[in-house]
Amino acid sequence: MRHRCGAAQRTTAREAFGPCIGMRYQMTITAPSPVVDSSEDAFRRLRALRDRVMEGVLADDPAYLEGRRDYDDALARLRVQMREDLRGRGGGGGSGGSGGRA
Repeated sequence: MRHRCGAAQRTTAREAFGPCIGMRYQMTITAPSPVVDSSEDAFRRLRALRDRVMEGVLADDPAYLEGRRDYDDALARLRVQMREDLRGRGGGGGSGGSGGRA
């Protein structure tokens, strides 16, 4: 189910997403490649979810629920990669940005 999303709602959704952009850039310059890859996947899925909200998709709509599930799954994978990196098993040569992409 979709509803007409007003300009104020679109602005709110866009502004709520804003801090994610800075974190995205921070991850790409400080994290090893496996973490960056998982971070990018989670970021893209969250952005897609935001876009659905901006289109007027409601929280009980199957499109929203699917997008939320996709994001939650991507976030879980990111957390696993981050934990593995912290334990020194990330496979990306450790942290410090050597494996990150611009």
